[in-house]
Order: sequence, then C-alpha cells, then structure tokens
Amino acid sequence: MLAPQVHSANAGPRKPHIARLYVQVLAAVALGVAVGFFYPGTGEALKPLGDAFIKLVKIIIAPVIFLTIATGIGGMNDLKKVGRVAGKAMIYFLTFSSLALIVGLIVANVVQPGAGLNIDPASLDAQAVKGYAAKIHEQFVTGLLMPSIVGAFAEGDILQVLFFSVLFGIALAMVGDTGKPVLSLLQALLAPVFKLVGILMRAAPVEGASARRSVVGLGIPAGYSFNLHGTNIYMALAPLFLAQATNTDLSIGGRILLLFVALLSSKGTTRITGAGLLTLAAALFVVPTAPAAGVTLILRVDHFVSECRVLTIFLGNAVGRLVVARSRASRMMDDWQRLSRAGPSALGR
Repeated sequence: MLAPQVHSANAGPRKPHIARLYVQVLAAVALGVAVGFFYPGTGEALKPLGDAFIKLVKIIIAPVIFLTIATGIGGMNDLKKVGRVAGKAMIYFLTFSSLALIVGLIVANVVQPGAGLNIDPASLDAQAVKGYAAKIHEQFVTGLLMPSIVGAFAEGDILQVLFFSVLFGIALAMVGDTGKPVLSLLQALLAPVFKLVGILMRAAPVEGASARRSVVGLGIPAGYSFNLHGTNIYMALAPLFLAQATNTDLSIGGRILLLFVALLSSKGTTRITGAGLLTLAAALFVVPTAPAAGVTLILRVDHFVSECRVLTIFLGNAVGRLVVARSRASRMMDDWQRLSRAGPSALGR
C-alpha cells in the first residue's frame, strides 16, 4: 500500500546565503539607497534600467495569468474541484478582508491619529474629490466588461484577463477529451513563459511551497482583485482619521455603512492608479456625515502610503494561497486515509 508522495521543499544541497533571492533583493535595496544618497547623479542615470525592468514585467503578467489559470482549471476534470478551490478562496477573501477592516477600525479608535488637528471642513475643497468618486464608481461597474479580449491583454487589465481566463478554463474542462490538444498546447507554452519569468524575476517555481498550480493559478490573480488587506486597513483607518482631524462625529451606523461600502467598492480596483484613494473618496461620499472634503488632506501623502498598502496586499495573498492549498492538501490526505481503511479494493477503484 503506497502513501501519497510528499515533495520536500528543502530537498537538495543547501544554498549559500548570497544565492538566496531575498538576500540579493535586500543587498540591491541597500546598494540602491547608497548610490542614491552618495551619487545622486548616477542614480538618476540608472533610472531607465528600472523603468525598462518594470515594463518587461508588465508585458509578461497577462500571459502568465491566462496560461496558469486556463491550464489549472482546464486540467481539473471534475469541475467541482474548481468550485471548491474558488469557494475556499472567496471565503478567505471575505473573512480576512473583514478582519482587516476591523483591525483598522480598532487602531483608529485606540490611537486616534487625527485628534487635536482641529481642521475646519469649510476650508477644504470638496469639488477636488468628486472626480475621484465618480471614477471609482464607473470602474467598479464596468470593471469586468471587455470590448475586446485582445485589448484587455494589450492594456494589461488584470481583472478582465482573469475573468476571461476562468471562463476559458471552465469551457476547456467541460469539453473533455476534445480539449486535450489545446490543454497540451497551453501547458507547453507555460514552460517557456515561466522560464522568462524566472529570467526576469529569478523567482521560485510554482508549487515550490507545496501549493498546487491549480490553486495558485486561480487564487493569486483573484486575490489581487478581491483580497486587498492593505487597502481594507487603510479604508477603515483613513475615514476615522479625517473625522477626528475635522472634529466630525460619525455615528455607529455611519461607520458600519462606510466599512460596508469600502469592502465592496475596493474589489477589482487594483488596475486603477491610486485605487485606495479613489475607493476612499467614493465611500466617503456615500455617508452624508462623513468629511468627504478631507480627502484633500491626504492627497499629497497617498503615494507613500500606497507603498505600504502594496506590501500588505502582497503578503496577504501569499499567505492566502498557502492557506487554501494546505486545506486542499489536508482534504486529499483525509480521502487517502479513508480509502486505506476501506482496503485494497477501494484503493484500486
């Protein structure tokens, strides 16, 4: 009787520290800071290299999402598996997004970062914010609609590429044996695409942390549209900061409505520049007593705050994929143990 194979992530010779990716990244950050501080002219001259790298990464994002999701879902002969993975992912998204909002709410009430500023709301220009609110509502409603899938790939619209990839993967799984040549072609294309990603990013391969490709392929792109922990913390903290700074009293009902609108409107806004600020403006205009004009107070610092939001979102999605992957692996182990107890005849079925 054979047990399921478990691949150890620690197999093979131990790498020297300098060969580890995170060490190289930290060294590069330290070197960049040193060059920028001591030789600012050289740092400015090196900027085109960084811009070129970012553009190369953006080029490869849409193909990676499509190929990973299409092969991951298309390779699942049982569409119930797709539903289970997607269901677990959405439960995780909603649960921890809500927890992130609660954390932001607690911190804002305990620390009270805006207390004592005594800013007069009448001195703020609310008209400067209305354009942001209108834009986020438009993007939220039309985010999934795509006039052309080619255009979605060309513009790097992650949400639309994700939507098309899921539909294509489900259709590929439904056609069964007829779609196997297409699935084989996509899997063959995936190998050089990931090799290109490895060249650009020197990242670990998919499944290196014992997360199945089907889970990663569906969960990671969806997470960057729906699992925005950093934005949710910001969306709970910023309105209360503005209310405290302008001495505005927000009722319990107003706070709950504000958090509910923030939870909904933040989904699918990752492709919009300054999405956190846009979502904040939209949410504040929904609550009549909220100091919507106060958004102008954080316009100048939002770029720096955005970096913290991105880091939190990145870590949250990495942890989320492992949670879903491990729960699925645990289910597979339970099934194997149940069949083992049933005897050899059950294992042979």
